Amino acid sequence: MARDPLRVHSRLLLLKAEEALPLHPGHAAVDLGNKTRYLLKGYATTGKNEVTLEWVRQYYLEVLSDHGEVRGEGWYDEGSYARVELSGTETGFLVRKVFERWRGLKPGDRVLAPGVVEVFVDSPRKLEAEWRTDYTQLIVVIAAVGAALAVMIYFGFVVRRRRSVQEKFLRAYYNLML
Repeated sequence: MARDPLRVHSRLLLLKAEEALPLHPGHAAVDLGNKTRYLLKGYATTGKNEVTLEWVRQYYLEVLSDHGEVRGEGWYDEGSYARVELSGTETGFLVRKVFERWRGLKPGDRVLAPGVVEVFVDSPRKLEAEWRTDYTQLIVVIAAVGAALAVMIYFGFVVRRRRSVQEKFLRAYYNLML
């Protein structure tokens, strides 16, 4: 007989001696909806003709990001920690997107590095990466181009003025010599 706390498989299973139980740990799951399920962890022989099924509650961790790639989305055992990693915390050229933080963290979660957290799994969870727009590189390029243009205009004006002064001097000198 199979003893099942969830009463999913609580029925008499007739097995021949030494025959394997027709349930496969890690593959039998009972979906409860709302991103919660029970997964058959294993079974134990508790008596001569008795098997007890062992279930583990699991929650789904959803991870979202508009930029970079994320790892860690999936099903996790209740009470465990799930590691979530974001590859690339900065992206773009001139106008950059910079990772700020994970939205959806709770007090029991641990931030290990920028974009890397361990999430305590006690319910279905959803983490979303928050990004900010950084215009620093664009501003530096615009300032450099502006400075270069200002220098070119200044030297263009000085050179033109210098030529004008030289031409006046040469005309005056030429007029004096005549």
